Amino acid sequence: IEDDAEAWKTVAITPMIGVNDVVVEVFKPEDATEVRKFADEKGMGWLSMWSGTRDKACPGGPKDQADPTCSSIEQGDFDFTKAFTG
Repeated sequence: IEDDAEAWKTVAITPMIGVNDVVVEVFKPEDATEVRKFADEKGMGWLSMWSGTRDKACPGGPKDQADPTCSSIEQGDFDFTKAFTG
């Protein structure tokens, strides 16, 4: 690796969207927008999310724990996808 720009191309970010396994950690769509901007500025090699199946609100509303089928936060369908793709 010759320089910082080349190094950033080797970095990948994959945040867990919504309520995380550590429930005090919550990644919101506005956080995804900030991460995308940072990744674009740095020229990062990869930006994704865990997991696409969680990119929607839970039936019945927000939850106090992570759920494999929804984000556990108040959000619209695909809010994270929209934030990550700009």
